[in-house]
Amino acid sequence: MSVNLILCIYSFLTFVLFPAYVSAGANSINWNKNKVIERVKKAENHVAHHGKENAILEFRKKSSRIFAINFDGIVLASPIHPETVGTNQINFKDQTGVFAVREEIEKAKIGGGWLKGRYRKNHITGNYGCRKLYIHPMPGNYFIGSWYYYPATKKGNCEF
Repeated sequence: MSVNLILCIYSFLTFVLFPAYVSAGANSINWNKNKVIERVKKAENHVAHHGKENAILEFRKKSSRIFAINFDGIVLASPIHPETVGTNQINFKDQTGVFAVREEIEKAKIGGGWLKGRYRKNHITGNYGCRKLYIHPMPGNYFIGSWYYYPATKKGNCEF
């Protein structure tokens, strides 16, 4: 292979394909974030139209991808961990030692938003990856939330 051909291939990979790949990854993250926010807004609307109790029953279904926890740490709905519904998880620590539910409650109390991605087992695929949560406070001292998964970095970190 000629040096010119190698340089052309290198330039193409470096300046065309790699930026497109990185951009596609960023777009995928933004798409997932937007989808989660849309899901949470629909859930909030569902509560407004059907009442908290009826909405919570819907959120408990595995297909909902909406969880709900009150500010005391009582799980109201968890499609991933239905065994926790009705239990107090205020002292639950994740595998990194973070009081996850306390962190979620604090985020809700300051108006909600995104929590830092954490390495978790994907309940659908069974593989480990990063899970990012979106928390939204609700009237009546509870919050709803949803999530999406994304790949960890090569070092196993959850960035974004």
